Amino acid sequence: MFAPDWPGYGQSDKPKVKDGTEYYVDFLGYLMDTLGLEKASLVGISMGGAISLGFSLRWPQRVEKLVLVGSHGLGKEVPWWVMSYLLVRLPLLNKVAWAILSLSRRMIGCSLRTVFYDPQAVTRSLVDEVYQLAKKPEVGQAW
Repeated sequence: MFAPDWPGYGQSDKPKVKDGTEYYVDFLGYLMDTLGLEKASLVGISMGGAISLGFSLRWPQRVEKLVLVGSHGLGKEVPWWVMSYLLVRLPLLNKVAWAILSLSRRMIGCSLRTVFYDPQAVTRSLVDEVYQLAKKPEVGQAW
């Protein structure tokens, strides 16, 4: 089982990406090739769902199973779809949102609890880790 840290996120490199989803779909293919995986079951949450779906549509023969959780790109059925759409399409709004989010651990915790099935899984340790990451320059660029 692999849970990649997408380029631009977490501790990974921060490349300048123009067409995010297409870049990450290609990246997933390169990652699978590098790992020697001809076929995989994909589970994607939010943007990872859009990437997994895009990969599945491009290379269906390489996907054994597909699970989408709150997937970006599916439309009005997804909670917070308007905000996600605007954050992806309006870079200044994205930058402002990340700047505001990085101001407090409480805001980070509230944000995390909206995407976890079990809000109790949002521990103080997790909030602290995300809070530290949110303070890094260009943190929202990949998103």
